[in-house]
This record gives sequence, structure tokens and C-alpha cells, in this order.
Amino acid sequence: MSVYSIEQLEFSGLTHCEAKVTDLVLDGYCNKKIGELLGTKEKTVKFHLTTIYKKCQVKSRAELIVKMLNQGPVEISTEPANITTENSRGHLN
Repeated sequence: MSVYSIEQLEFSGLTHCEAKVTDLVLDGYCNKKIGELLGTKEKTVKFHLTTIYKKCQVKSRAELIVKMLNQGPVEISTEPANITTENSRGHLN
């Protein structure tokens, strides 16, 4: 059982389906098993995960888990992240 309720995950900005998928990811289930538990295809689970990653501004399942465990289901921004990086000359891009 996850440390967060579906309602807490929904409050953070995830849809009900995304919250269910996130909850099962946090419980350690693989995509195939999540699909079986939710009565959907693994491809649908992968689609939801892609959306979840974008909303949570992470790039992987591991990053999602770490972020949720460290920060909790905080409100998710609907705006894309404004990420700046330094190029090789030390200038911001």
C-alpha cells in the first residue's frame, strides 16, 4: 500500500487514472502488472506514465519514486519547467 492516498495524488494535479498508476508504481508494480490490476493494456499504462513524468517534471520511474518519497504529492505545475543550462563557455542557454 502506498504512502499516499489516491485523493492526495489527485489533489496534486494528477487525473484519477494517473493517480492510480502512480500509486501502483510507488507500491513497486511493473507496467504489465499495473495494467492487469487496472484492467487495461500495458501500452495504456506507459502512456499514463509519460504524462505523469511530464507533470512531475521527471524523466524516469526512479526519479518519480524519489520525488514522491522526498517531496510528497505536491501541487504539480501545468506550466513547463523553465530550465537553463550553462554552455561550455559558462553562458546560460
